[in-house]
Amino acid sequence: MSFDRTKTIIAFTAFPALSLLLLGIGFSLVVLTLPDVKQLKSCMTTTMNRVELCTKKETYVPLNKISPYLIDAVIVSEDASFRQHDGFDWFEIRQSFSTNLKRGKLARGGSTITQQLAKNAFLDGSKSLLRKVREALLTREIESLLTKDEILERYLNVVELGPNIFGVKKAASYYFNKSPADLNILESAYIAFLLPNPSVHHTYFEKKALTEYARQRVLGICLRLFRFGKIEKDDLEIANFRVLEFPWEGLSWTRTELMDAVDELLIDEAGSSDSSFPAFEQDLPESDPDLPTLGQPGRDDDGPWDSIPDQEQIDDAGGEPSDEDADTLPQEESAPNQSDDGLEPEAHIDPEPTEE
Repeated sequence: MSFDRTKTIIAFTAFPALSLLLLGIGFSLVVLTLPDVKQLKSCMTTTMNRVELCTKKETYVPLNKISPYLIDAVIVSEDASFRQHDGFDWFEIRQSFSTNLKRGKLARGGSTITQQLAKNAFLDGSKSLLRKVREALLTREIESLLTKDEILERYLNVVELGPNIFGVKKAASYYFNKSPADLNILESAYIAFLLPNPSVHHTYFEKKALTEYARQRVLGICLRLFRFGKIEKDDLEIANFRVLEFPWEGLSWTRTELMDAVDELLIDEAGSSDSSFPAFEQDLPESDPDLPTLGQPGRDDDGPWDSIPDQEQIDDAGGEPSDEDADTLPQEESAPNQSDDGLEPEAHIDPEPTEE
């Protein structure tokens, strides 16, 4: 065997081994330089937005002091299978990859609430591969360290919900002059709608008016709350009627008062009390198109319930969204994972919709 051939064989053999060695060293350095997630158990200042996160501070809101409507609205709009996954929603990741591939750009994210907490607490806003690797490792550690309720509680205390508005306590006070515990269904749906681009969606509050697109988005969250059994049909009807009155200042209608107002409106328009409120005449759609495992029975697109939007109506509301809007739409929810044992006892999201 010639000397030159021997050198060639050695080079081809050594290069993969050297590459693997360098990758191993690089991965070890990434692991060794990861922030200590145990800080989430005590007090810390987040890396991305420099927000103080401390369970002992008065500014910190425990989960039992946050409206269940807001908790559920955030879950169904941001991470529908939060209670089931281990930090990563592989169904949503596949859907996001497919959507982004079709559009030729990053139009849809696949991050779970745990991933978002890892990013907000410990990382910067860069979109490098190294940051994604660090985010994945931190996500695993957070899921091992904290319970689902603890993860959600910390996320809700640091998440950005407007310009210099971090956490649900400041958001509830700024938008509705309330504590997080007192938020109603529509208010909770609006705050959830602010995600994942609060600096853009915040402008609806500044203008004191929802566009058709924004109204459809807020109602879409309310519909998902109904389909997951988190609100009643009456609640959805009231939301459908009252959404036009945004920002809902000073509204304290009961169900009876609301229906009396509807009857008066119909009498004024038709001259008779025999008519029923047209938006409520027919049954609700059987499923949310954003939740594939709930089934896709047919529905009447021309029926009166088209005022409660399906995903196509949400996307098309107010005309074709601009590229900027399309890039910042709230994530479409992934289907909740099914299991033989059902959900965890403390789960907020049911695996099956409530049957009417």
